[in-house]
Amino acid sequence: KYFEITISKIKKYLDKSKDVLEIGSYYGIFGSLINPHVKSYTGLELSKHAVNFAKKKYNLNFLNLTINEYFKNLNKVDIIIMSHVIEHIDDVFKTLEDIKSKMSRDSVLIFSTYNMDSLIAKILGRNYHWIIPMHKYYFSKKVLKKILEQKNLEIVEIISDTHVISLKYFFIKLQKILPFFKFFFSTMSKLSFLNKINIRINLRDLDIYFVKKK
Repeated sequence: KYFEITISKIKKYLDKSKDVLEIGSYYGIFGSLINPHVKSYTGLELSKHAVNFAKKKYNLNFLNLTINEYFKNLNKVDIIIMSHVIEHIDDVFKTLEDIKSKMSRDSVLIFSTYNMDSLIAKILGRNYHWIIPMHKYYFSKKVLKKILEQKNLEIVEIISDTHVISLKYFFIKLQKILPFFKFFFSTMSKLSFLNKINIRINLRDLDIYFVKKK
């Protein structure tokens, strides 16, 4: 459901003349929705299990390669997509430089991440739910704009990102956000039927960025 919403927001950049590279393509759900709208789709994923699953389930062109390994034999690419991946990358500054080198003037980099300068992030402080060990970088819109400008890249559009989650996951997250009610939320998160009920969440802290070369 989340990726269906995301596709509707980025669809105007996709067409049958475009080659798409998705970095951090995971189990292929997003790729399976992108693939019908473009000329070609390639997914880069470090998990061998996820690569094998995506190939078998969706028959997608998935590669178990790093960005550097794949870029060695890549000339240019029309669209590069990173859905909530940029915060996980070891050296985001070098990666953006490498991505720019594979972009033409018409290419588009589409990525999503959270905004540490958002109202909800400021209110929750250290209990902000996106502060987790697997995230290596934390961005604000201002910082991202500055980083991209230094790489001779410019933001052409920013769209608010909407997540779709189960009520069970929602209560798990609330345990961190509201620790005083941890027992209640912990009890609620154990109710298995809540895993089948989905809700839309938009706290105005997640954004999709559309970036081009200057």
